[in-house]
Amino acid sequence: MINLKFSIEYPLTRLSFNHIFSRSWNTFIKNKYFEIEVLQDCEYLINFNFNWTTRCDHAGVRLELGLFGYEILFNLCDNRHWDYHANTWVKED
Repeated sequence: MINLKFSIEYPLTRLSFNHIFSRSWNTFIKNKYFEIEVLQDCEYLINFNFNWTTRCDHAGVRLELGLFGYEILFNLCDNRHWDYHANTWVKED
């Protein structure tokens, strides 16, 4: 897993959350989908988060960009779950 994060939080955070928009699409790559989400999250003045995971549930790339309490999230993920005991993807029945 690779995770890069930079953020500046509001000094007087009022924990509120407002979901503005979300949409997901299937991609041309098997078992992958793309998702975009827009949020109003009063926790951060500035937020940058890049996350790349492999060999875990819904592994993929996630990018969060936030400015003055609003965030946009991009997610390119696998729709499968990881079997940690067998060290492989869970087989669909």
